[in-house]
Formats: sequence, structure tokens, C-alpha cells
Amino acid sequence: VEEVGRLVTVCQVSTSPIAAHLILLLLLTGARKSELLNAKWDYMDLVSKTILVPLSKSNKTRYLFLSPDAVELIQSLRTVSGKIFMFSPKNGKRPITNLQRVWEDMRDQAQLADCRLHDLRHSYASFLISAGRSLFEVQRLLGHADAKTTMRYAHLASNQLIDAASSVTAKVGRINLD
Repeated sequence: VEEVGRLVTVCQVSTSPIAAHLILLLLLTGARKSELLNAKWDYMDLVSKTILVPLSKSNKTRYLFLSPDAVELIQSLRTVSGKIFMFSPKNGKRPITNLQRVWEDMRDQAQLADCRLHDLRHSYASFLISAGRSLFEVQRLLGHADAKTTMRYAHLASNQLIDAASSVTAKVGRINLD
């Protein structure tokens, strides 16, 4: 959480607003970088709070589900972005493609030396699990076709299950057999 806070602060003062929006949306949606880079404004549905991904990694259509903060961030992106692609320069007709240098600069400013952009997707999943969301929900939000892929995060859920099992003590009372 502390690392995310540093990254958010760096994004908020960035001189690359499109890159900053992309990084923050990766964190808030768990999307793959390519899913956002190829996103068009036409794919955005403010009513259902989704972004269509016409062709995901699993060769299927999927949707990114947006929190209110993600929607607000996307709406502010309109002021700096192109008309077709969500992540293109103001008058650009193609999405940005080279993000590596900007990411490395922002990552260094946030003191996240070994963090990859894809790690933001893993952070998203970890935050969901630690907030008590089910593995099924995480699977759907990440667009995993196979539940086995999502099971990589099961170890995070086991701590919550132990906490849940321990809550029975509050009802039963502490048992002492001595």
C-alpha cells in the first residue's frame, strides 16, 4: 500500500498525463497493458461502467469493470487524449506504443526499482483478495479463462479463511481443556 501511494503521488505530478492515466488505470482495473493501449473511446460505456476488450489474451471478448474512481479518471483523460483511442496524443490517430522510458522514470521516482507494469495487475488481484473478494470474482475481473490461473492468488485468501475460521471463537468462546 505504501508503494502504491508513492506511485500515485508520482503520477499525480507527472508531466506525461497520458502515461500517468494509463498507469493509474492499470492499477484500478487490473487490465493488461495492451487492453488499455488498444482501447477506443467507442468501447467505453459509462452507463454500465465498462470498457469492452474485443479480443483478450484468451481470444474472447471481455469487459473491464470500472470503479467510480476509474470512471472519474477516464473522464479526466478525455481532456488530454485523442478522439479515437483513449491513450493517444491529443491529435493522434494511433495509440501510444512506447511507454517503457516513461514507466522507468516514474517507477524510479516512486522508488520501485524492480516493478514491472504487469506487476500492477498482480497488485490489483492481491488487493481484491485482501479485501475479501472471492477467487471467482478475481477470476472474472482479471478475465482469466481458467480458474487455475487465478489460483496463484489462493495463498492470499488462505489467511482470510483462517481469520474467518477464528471468528467462531467469538461465538463459541475460548476452549480450554486443561
